[in-house]
Amino acid sequence: MNLEKCYFPAMRRVILYLVAVGLATASSAEIPVTDSTIIPGERVGPIQKGMTLEQVKDLAEGHGEIKELSSPLFYEKEIHRTMIFGGTGHEVNVVSETRGEGAVLAVFLAGADWKPPFDLRKDLSPEEVEKANGKPFRIYAFNWGMGGGAELDGGKLSGKIMLIFDRDLALTGMNQWFSSDTEKVRKSATKVQEIGVIFQAAAPPPPKEEGGAPLAK
Repeated sequence: MNLEKCYFPAMRRVILYLVAVGLATASSAEIPVTDSTIIPGERVGPIQKGMTLEQVKDLAEGHGEIKELSSPLFYEKEIHRTMIFGGTGHEVNVVSETRGEGAVLAVFLAGADWKPPFDLRKDLSPEEVEKANGKPFRIYAFNWGMGGGAELDGGKLSGKIMLIFDRDLALTGMNQWFSSDTEKVRKSATKVQEIGVIFQAAAPPPPKEEGGAPLAK
């Protein structure tokens, strides 16, 4: 066996790979903390897919307030929301599986310097979101863990955006959902309250059924 022909080409590939990884890491590190670029599924400013909450906290150290928040949105999961860059135009609420090493699931935009993708904005009606999504969607009823969360499955925003609507007494219930194309939702006063960019989807449970049909449809 010719060791020179086998060994050195393999080493060359390893070296090129390590150089490529190094360049990628350097490129990531060069993203300014004040960057406002949003790429759904990839990054929100300097916060990138694959980062843990601890890494995001390290990144944000010295750039605004860091504060643990309550997280009522997610059902039967250890999900945490943490304010990052608090008090600045780049304030976000980072959603992660744990307070430490858990990967970032989504980033909710809170500061004035963020421009949400897909022309979304706060205070949109369900009908306006329906147009952006390209099809009807579901709003989980208030009074339970997923209350106000939008299920955008199958639409243009599916797997990219997470929306939370503000409370409306007409849309209350337990383990129920309301379709955006129903008269009840169209007549409600609920509006988009929070816009999040998804890195990793945290799938909600299916709504409970009664008599073979989903409730509150």
